[in-house]
Amino acid sequence: MNQSIIDSLINIGIKTNKFKLEKTININRSLGYPFIINIENKNYIYYREDATNYIRPDDEVTNRLILEDFDNIILDINYELKLGKANHNFRLFNFNNKLYGIGGMGLFDANYKNFKDSTNDLYLNYNKDESISLIEDSSLNKNIGSKILNPKVICPYYANGLHLFLFNDINNKIYIKENNELPIVSSIMNGRHDGHWGYCNHTDIEASKGGISLFDSSTSILFNYNDNKYYLYQRANLGLGVRFIQYTTSNNLIDWSDFNLININPKIDFFQNNYYYNNFFSIKDIDIYIGLFPHSKKNGMGYYDIDNKEYLELYYSKDCINWNYIGVLLEFEYHNKFLILGEPIIKNNKYYFYASDHKCRSINVYSIEKNRFSSAYTIENDKISKINLKLIKLNEPLIKINFKTYSNGFIKIQLLNNNKEIIDNFSFNDFDIIKENLDDLDYTVSWKNNNNIPNNEIYIEIEGINFEMFLLNNLVIF
Repeated sequence: MNQSIIDSLINIGIKTNKFKLEKTININRSLGYPFIINIENKNYIYYREDATNYIRPDDEVTNRLILEDFDNIILDINYELKLGKANHNFRLFNFNNKLYGIGGMGLFDANYKNFKDSTNDLYLNYNKDESISLIEDSSLNKNIGSKILNPKVICPYYANGLHLFLFNDINNKIYIKENNELPIVSSIMNGRHDGHWGYCNHTDIEASKGGISLFDSSTSILFNYNDNKYYLYQRANLGLGVRFIQYTTSNNLIDWSDFNLININPKIDFFQNNYYYNNFFSIKDIDIYIGLFPHSKKNGMGYYDIDNKEYLELYYSKDCINWNYIGVLLEFEYHNKFLILGEPIIKNNKYYFYASDHKCRSINVYSIEKNRFSSAYTIENDKISKINLKLIKLNEPLIKINFKTYSNGFIKIQLLNNNKEIIDNFSFNDFDIIKENLDDLDYTVSWKNNNNIPNNEIYIEIEGINFEMFLLNNLVIF
């Protein structure tokens, strides 16, 4: 619940609204770290695919599907993007009318030696001198070695951190390697929590600092308009089968801050939970950031001691750091269905999300009503229910609500000034009552046919019977 703007609730519950399965589409393939993106008004699903016909480190490529309609998917058979180890977790982002790609891994000397069979001249030249290509790092567990690929030396197959690419033409694979071809986020970034590769003890989160960031998961990026910073999220491998989410910030996509862990509310025991990947995004119609995290429980200390159930959980945030748990959108078998990352497709007043089913080699299409991820609802439907909000500032002199009323239901709203006095002509008695069995995504409320709000800072009181409220002026208040 977004406690920052709620003053009190009477006979009101809060719930998450579940995804609805609309369709299953057979594609006869499994998708590795898939994501969806709109490029020049066309929707694509990009994904990693094993390419065993290529010599390591080129044994993974990025392919794509074309989303002809929300439920019609075809294979782009002629498309193949080859970016070495950047293909492992490659993802595209639209920022400032530019198309950026991010990908790359942080690997160690054992991987480096496995890549020496390549016939690529650039790779062979890079691999011939370990004193330049590798460096020691004391935070690594000695059981896995003590050397990593040097993030301060150009690695032609992108195995020394996350790399940034600026695409001038994604269809023809024309791009620029940013940051002088060096990683923007190195595998030994300060503040990292990757104790799985270090010296974690599975009890103290401080002991999970260090190790090496493999970046063996997909990247999410948000732009926070409040502080004008980019927030990049990656997996934190805290311990054996224990994964969480760490973030870093930047003003320019090149220079990034030290890593830190996100905060989630309510707090959790890090070592009894597993968050395999993340999907952060924003929607222009909702004044909040959204996080979807697949969550499973640990049931032992071993790497594979993970519960078979996975829950796609919904989180909200105002600052991109502190994330409030709302509820579960979907349940599925652990490590079988993978959410296709990115913003939803919008059609027919619904959001459409997609998941890759690895066992069935198919894509599941899910829907949820537009801007209705969560809601406040009346618990006992025949009793007066109330929602009182703290002082809020309106960006426009209107109040719009996303709501439903049911049998014998109604909604009334009154406004108070900053002294908590009812504003003249804006009381419950003046309100143009919202009656039963109505459903509206963007309804402008009024008082005796007047919808022009005289004050821009107000308290809002809502009361009614048998109703459900989703948004008020694009604010997720629940």
